[in-house]
Amino acid sequence: MRKALGLHLLFLICLTAATTQASHAKSLCRAGERIVFSCQAGAKTVSLCAAGTGLRELTYRFGAPGRPLELEYSNKEVPVKARFWFDSESWPKGSSSAVSFEIGGHRYVVYHAHGVFGVDGGPNRAGVRVERGEEEIANIACHEKSAIDRLSEELRDSGLAPARADHSFAGEWEIDLRTPAEKDARAECGSASFKLRQTGGTITGETMATVGCGRMNEGGEATVEGTATGNTAVLNVTSGRSGEVVRGWAVREGDNLRWETIEQIKAGEPEGDSGLILRSGLLVRSEKR
Repeated sequence: MRKALGLHLLFLICLTAATTQASHAKSLCRAGERIVFSCQAGAKTVSLCAAGTGLRELTYRFGAPGRPLELEYSNKEVPVKARFWFDSESWPKGSSSAVSFEIGGHRYVVYHAHGVFGVDGGPNRAGVRVERGEEEIANIACHEKSAIDRLSEELRDSGLAPARADHSFAGEWEIDLRTPAEKDARAECGSASFKLRQTGGTITGETMATVGCGRMNEGGEATVEGTATGNTAVLNVTSGRSGEVVRGWAVREGDNLRWETIEQIKAGEPEGDSGLILRSGLLVRSEKR
């Protein structure tokens, strides 16, 4: 009896080890690391690996198994939230997750979205895309069925999920545009802001900007209009100064709002006069409505 029990335990131990090795064989994670996410893109592999308790140390790796890595990025001794941004959401019959980071002005987004009936009218998808500003310069798609995705569980277990759960754009967002000299003089001008309201996926609001303590875009009601999906919104912004209209992307990043103008829809008047609309920047939430 004891001999049979011992053989059974040995079998379970070997089976567990074999399962772990097989799982790691499908990723670029190393011994002592856990697979947070991994998928196969042809002969290449995209992997996110965690070491230690929770998500204290996270490493991104890309390349072909058995060959030198093409890219490796880790937070190492820096807090994970200082190097990586997380997004995860679910619905009754599906979920999506994403992890992003920046290297040399390029933003890398590891993504996975899947549902029983596909996602947004299309197929399930996984992979990594590379962006420069608002331009997508590469999108490496994985075979979605190869994806191993444990991000939601890791975020929940590490306590990081609540920080990314609020995707609302409602509130007041500001950015300090003052020069060092103006800051030393404690000048009360030299800033730009958005005051936004959100109902479902619809966003309305106003914008205001003062530049150089001599010019102002007072904005006004309904100078911001747009739509939001998750943590990303497309906004049309009108200058109360010149009537110029621009379109841009707004992305929620924790308690920050990243803004980037995409295009000018309408020129301002008189021609050549700046509408004083913020072109790009990272705004901080100052007051939630």
